[in-house]
Amino acid sequence: MKRLSYNMDDLLLQLRIQNIFKLDDVGLAILETNGKLSAFKKMDLKEKYPLPIIISGFFDQNLISIYDINIDYVETVLGNNHIAIKDVLCCYYDKDYLLVYTINQQKMKIKLS
Repeated sequence: MKRLSYNMDDLLLQLRIQNIFKLDDVGLAILETNGKLSAFKKMDLKEKYPLPIIISGFFDQNLISIYDINIDYVETVLGNNHIAIKDVLCCYYDKDYLLVYTINQQKMKIKLS
C-alpha cells in the first residue's frame, strides 16, 4: 500500500463503498490496476466467488492458502487433461471443478473428485 501511495483512509473508503465496515470481515482485497479495490468478505469468499488460482502460468499463493488447495493435486488434475501449468492463462477454482483457459484458446471445465 505504501509503495502505491494508498493509505488506510483510501482502503476504508473503498471497503465502505462495497458495504464492508470492519477489516475483520475482509477475506481478500485486490488493488486493481485502475486503482479500484475489489474486496471479498470472508464468509462469501469460498462459497460465492470462484477466483483465479493460476494466472499466466503461476499459482496465486494467497488464493491457494485461502482455499487450502493442494498444488500437487491441481498439477496432477491438469496433467491428466494434458495441460501444463505454463500453458494456463487463467484457472478458476470452485469446490467442484477447475475452469481453465489456455494460451491456445481452449476452455475446459474439469470435475474435481
